Amino acid sequence: MTSSDTTAATVTPLLTFTTSNWSRPQTITITAENDNDTDNETVIISYAISGGGYDTVSMANFTATMIDNDTAAITQLATAAVTQLAISATAVVAGVTQSATVMIMSEGRTGAYTIVLNSEPEGDVTIRLTSSDIAVATVTRSLTFTTSNWSRPQTITITAVNDPDMDNETVAIRHVISGGGYGSVSMSDIKVRIIDRTPSSALKSIIQSTTTVDIGENTTDTYTVVLDADPTGDVVIAMTSSDTNIVTVTPSLTFTTNNWATPQIVTVTSVRDINVDKVVYVSHTVTGSGYNAVTMSDVLVHVSDIPVEFVQVCNFWFFVCFGWQLEEVKPQSIIQSATSATIAETATGTYTIVLGKKPTSDVTIRLTSSDTTAATVTPLLTFTRRNWSSPQMVTVTSVNDNDAVRETVIISHAISGGGYDTVSMANFTATMIDDDTAGITQSVTSATIAESATATYTVVLDSEPTSDVTIRLTSSDTTAATVTPLLTFTRRNWSRPQMVTVTGVNDNDAVRETVIISHAISGGGYDTVSMASFTATMIDDDTAGITQSVTSATIAESATATYTVVLDSEPTSDVTIRLTSSDTTAATVTPVLTFTRRNWSRPQMVTVTGVNDGDTDNETVVISHAISGGGYDALSMTNFTATMIDDDITFKGLSYTLITSPDTGRIWLDRNLGATRVATSSTDSAAYGYSYQWGRNDDGHESRTSGITTTRATTIAPAHNN
Repeated sequence: MTSSDTTAATVTPLLTFTTSNWSRPQTITITAENDNDTDNETVIISYAISGGGYDTVSMANFTATMIDNDTAAITQLATAAVTQLAISATAVVAGVTQSATVMIMSEGRTGAYTIVLNSEPEGDVTIRLTSSDIAVATVTRSLTFTTSNWSRPQTITITAVNDPDMDNETVAIRHVISGGGYGSVSMSDIKVRIIDRTPSSALKSIIQSTTTVDIGENTTDTYTVVLDADPTGDVVIAMTSSDTNIVTVTPSLTFTTNNWATPQIVTVTSVRDINVDKVVYVSHTVTGSGYNAVTMSDVLVHVSDIPVEFVQVCNFWFFVCFGWQLEEVKPQSIIQSATSATIAETATGTYTIVLGKKPTSDVTIRLTSSDTTAATVTPLLTFTRRNWSSPQMVTVTSVNDNDAVRETVIISHAISGGGYDTVSMANFTATMIDDDTAGITQSVTSATIAESATATYTVVLDSEPTSDVTIRLTSSDTTAATVTPLLTFTRRNWSRPQMVTVTGVNDNDAVRETVIISHAISGGGYDTVSMASFTATMIDDDTAGITQSVTSATIAESATATYTVVLDSEPTSDVTIRLTSSDTTAATVTPVLTFTRRNWSRPQMVTVTGVNDGDTDNETVVISHAISGGGYDALSMTNFTATMIDDDITFKGLSYTLITSPDTGRIWLDRNLGATRVATSSTDSAAYGYSYQWGRNDDGHESRTSGITTTRATTIAPAHNN
């Protein structure tokens, strides 16, 4: 390690990692120099790495910003008594610097870290500490730095609570700073991971990274082992190879109460030239500190033999051979640059093929496309003893078809000759991106259709399907309109438009219906394609109306009159007509009529009944109609006018009543003029009344007590009073 400015900061000069200690972190110390200036300096720590196969590895420089000692700041150093995960200090910046923000400890254990001010405060500085969960961990409550002790580190102790549960918990230790000009300085929380101390050895276990290792001869491989709970003391794991002539293994690992949570490495080493493949087992024996009953799985080590052969060393340019050398036997292999590609329609894709070892004679590779309607391929490659190591290109060419299907084409390879007959190659998968789009074109999406008439529209596919495509058409209201039920498009007729016919149904109502024609599409790669619904507005040839037989009548008092009402077209639901008399003291009326979809065409009778009152006036009564329901709400009816003829007559101080003959229907007075009462018998003289002569007024002659004359009349003119 090198400091870019040793007058500002020095650094630990050297670290050495060995095959034994490579996995253990080593500490680099950067020491700030106390200079006389007041400047903040930036120092770059660089690294030069060499040896052990790490020569080409590089590390990022470490940048240290050196804060002059007149700046208020706090340095926090971790001194965890148990296991502590440290985040390296990044040099002091304005505010707080912490060398650790994470700690790990077991239940019932304690950990500590220190805090110190970087510059003298103006007065006392208090740091109050709180635990986010005191049921899991407690912490020193507060620290106080004065102008006398500000440069001496003070210790904070964290105590993990031994609780009855078996959970691992995390708590945060928070810091609040006040006083001495440090009120604006902040500190990072300390994250403390509390590992539960498993109470029963039966619940303890050892975690190993694998149970199988595959290595070649004369090579090494590793696996890791770690405890899952804090032991009470040292735990020793001894490893044994079932055949040390083939495989050796790290003899033992020791876990303590401090390092139990850190994985340790087991190294497996194979010997050279075992001639054949071998299998060796590594077993584990666990002892100590409550782990005696814990067992571990054996690790199966498969050692692969590496065959060798003598190879003659020659220069083919000068046709000279220099001798023989021992080389590892390489199996015949074929190397292809890619095993898949995505290719647009009418475009091409390529990959290369080369042999991995010189053949004994010519090697031919025949290539076949699984679907030549989608893609073709270079048919044949030939490798000789001269060109075997030169890659040859394979071209996959997309075919422009009419469908909209993204095809997957498999390019297979048949290999023969030159000792390569048993060698296989991975298929090449070509995903063909089609430039056609699956879609459906319909000529129109709506029409207005008269009742009993028809309308048409056409439907055609935009691209060739993979198989038959069926379009099922459905009318939302078959009482208003029907539709062609089914269209079928094949790979032959897909481009020819087919006609859809929508036929209006002649119904009895007067409603303008809206019918939606929907399309269900399936098959041929069109299952996910949708079509716009077709909207048919049906113009009805019926007119909503109401027919009433008459609109007026003359009705004698106490008599009745009728008229009929009937709908002109079928309603959509019940229609009610509420009838109201303008003067119920003169005439009443049938209160309500109800027409349904069954009886709408049958006339219903309205009865107007005269009321027998005590006056002698003729009244005019208006019968009004309130219509609702069934699509008839907007309609109106003509009022019915009833002229009520009063049946009470007064003449010369006597009142008479009209009666209607049940035989002739004629209207009469209930007694003769002048009679004081209706006859009680045929000889009732009080019912005789006056004796009027035809054509004469009431000049007195009519009275039964009038005088008698014997003079004959000289004229027949009435009202001559004689």
